[in-house]
Amino acid sequence: LVTILLLVVMVLGYGGIVYGGGSQSVLFFKLNRGYSAGFIFALTAWGGVVSAGLYLLNALFGQRWERRWTQLVGAIMYAGGWWGVYEVHNTAGMVVLYIIAASGTTLWLWSMYVYIPANYPTRMRSLGTGWTDGVGHLGAWGGVLIAGALFSAADPRSFVIWITLPCALLPGILIAIFGKNQQSRALEELAQ
Repeated sequence: LVTILLLVVMVLGYGGIVYGGGSQSVLFFKLNRGYSAGFIFALTAWGGVVSAGLYLLNALFGQRWERRWTQLVGAIMYAGGWWGVYEVHNTAGMVVLYIIAASGTTLWLWSMYVYIPANYPTRMRSLGTGWTDGVGHLGAWGGVLIAGALFSAADPRSFVIWITLPCALLPGILIAIFGKNQQSRALEELAQ
């Protein structure tokens, strides 16, 4: 059952958090907000710097925070940030909200990369992680295609409402409710 949960979470997460919304962000900033390529590049670069700093802080605290809640917080940051990016029409607010969304992506994704292997016994850890992440990438394919179709066919709000929000929030909620508590537990104990 844990593999099925993780597959669903990764398909939705890759589709909504990592690639679905991210694949359309440049188009959104250029076509709907009129920002230059240089501005968009700087925005994404600074979003990466800030989110890397946040993840280093998360790594520093390590086992003090339960990963399930870190993933939920990351998903909420991403969804809330993108909702705000769409709703706010001034540059300063949009920059802050985009950086929040980018930080949410990093927090969710890298917490999942640490969370997934701990759910499998040692002899199956690489196989379980590989299949979960590999099959989960179908969400990347689907998220980009569906988000692109919605972005092209309708108001950009469609990709925010139908791809970004549910496919970001649902994985965080599923792990928070059904995932294993990993805080201060040994790998052998978790994999049982």
